[in-house]
Amino acid sequence: MKKLKRIFTLILTTVMTTMLLASCGLGKTKATPEESAKYFLDMVLKGDKSNIDKIGFKEEDYTELKTNLEDSLIEGFESAGVSSDILTDEIKNTLKNNMVVGFSKVEYEVGASSIDKKVATVEVKIKGFDMNKIADQAKTKTEDNYNESMTEQQFYQENYKFVGEGFANGVLVEQPKTLTIKLNKVKQYWIPDESSSKLLMESLVVVP
Repeated sequence: MKKLKRIFTLILTTVMTTMLLASCGLGKTKATPEESAKYFLDMVLKGDKSNIDKIGFKEEDYTELKTNLEDSLIEGFESAGVSSDILTDEIKNTLKNNMVVGFSKVEYEVGASSIDKKVATVEVKIKGFDMNKIADQAKTKTEDNYNESMTEQQFYQENYKFVGEGFANGVLVEQPKTLTIKLNKVKQYWIPDESSSKLLMESLVVVP
């Protein structure tokens, strides 16, 4: 699970940073730092495009972000070192789809902000995926579904299937984590800096 967390975080951070830099400089500013943080999370996690213009994104930017994210998830699974006989294309695509569904169930709340010239600080409370609980539930379900005719390959595939279900069902930690996010004013937009983008992505996958 810890390896999955590292892969997951690296994928999301890379994609987010690339797309944030690509989006700068479009149109007039329309959002406060608090609103910008919320619109960013709404876009990335909920797939909510209703306010993307207020954080410097266009429809084509969002489409590219979504495509890159899904492609990167697949690449991340492939780099996990699991045999392709177990982690088949079907299993990888199912995991990807389950994660995308699960993103929409992540809970977050954006609090007050403070501004110092071109840097804003925003407090965000977020509940990410509880990886221990997901892993434990997947193990229990896999063992409950075990039968003597199953091969080792089928056993591990069942486990991955149930891990994916944990994401899709939104198995989250009980207590939110409070983050301090920094946003830089780039031209007319409040943009999360690279370290804050990484912090947000890391908070999505919790391994105590």
